[in-house]
Amino acid sequence: MKKICLLLLVLGASLEVKAQVNATSQGKISDLIIDRYPSLSIEYSGSKMVKDNIMVKFFSYSSKNKDWPYGSGFVITHPQRDEPLWYKMVDGDFGPHSVSLLDLNGDGNLDLFFYAGFEDVFSTYAYASNYEDIISKPFSDNNFVKAYSNENDYSVLLNLQGSDHPVILDSGFEGKEHRDSRSCFEDRGRAVLSENQISVTKPVIEDIRRKYSKVTGRLDEYNFDYNMPEAYRLFNTKLLYPIKIYEIRGQESIDVTSEYPEYLKWRVSVLNKIKKSSPDKCVDNIERTIKYLQGHLLSQR
Repeated sequence: MKKICLLLLVLGASLEVKAQVNATSQGKISDLIIDRYPSLSIEYSGSKMVKDNIMVKFFSYSSKNKDWPYGSGFVITHPQRDEPLWYKMVDGDFGPHSVSLLDLNGDGNLDLFFYAGFEDVFSTYAYASNYEDIISKPFSDNNFVKAYSNENDYSVLLNLQGSDHPVILDSGFEGKEHRDSRSCFEDRGRAVLSENQISVTKPVIEDIRRKYSKVTGRLDEYNFDYNMPEAYRLFNTKLLYPIKIYEIRGQESIDVTSEYPEYLKWRVSVLNKIKKSSPDKCVDNIERTIKYLQGHLLSQR
């Protein structure tokens, strides 16, 4: 009798979990993830309709005993699919947000571009599509393939003249190195002091914002604004960053910084203006950045 009661309790707990998830109208989408991760508790938090009736559905997860692992993620699906096209889980406190699908490599399929992070943890990812038909393609972990990542900064999508599809403005730093784009020094303690930061005059700020609007165009809707779009236009010029420009070609990201000399020349002109108004202690840093950009210009000759 005790065994029967125990079995009923186990079945009841299982049915309760299924019912709770199904009540969020996720159906087999939830079932697939639950079946793969039976030790996790999964809770859906919202959804977003993107292009061509594709849905992005967000969820959080944790171990049922409230220990590691925990995190958040999203599912990509379509109303006509019985199972997800793809999903992504990110362990830890800084989960994915601002998820977008657009054609990054000009092949006609929708690729994935998203940010993860919060506070002082920033990261950007691009995944190239690897499916033929979004409705009939069976679920596979390989339906999207990672083509680009930056684990130290929010990158920006640009529509530069001469490119037939978006390019990615990257901070230029390697690994997980992150710096303040306004600071003259790498030392975090010194960076927060205003006297150790470059000075950007109002005319230069207006020039930067105009250029940002021009080179992002409609792509600005995919760029993370952190609820402060005006400041973001200045922040995402990454004024003292070495910067790199990447294109997604096929399923790989290619450094094409030297292929956009007009944009690099504009950055050099802005830095020369900033140098005139900034503290003397910032001059060396500004000149190093200018020299780096000019190196790309010289490689085109």
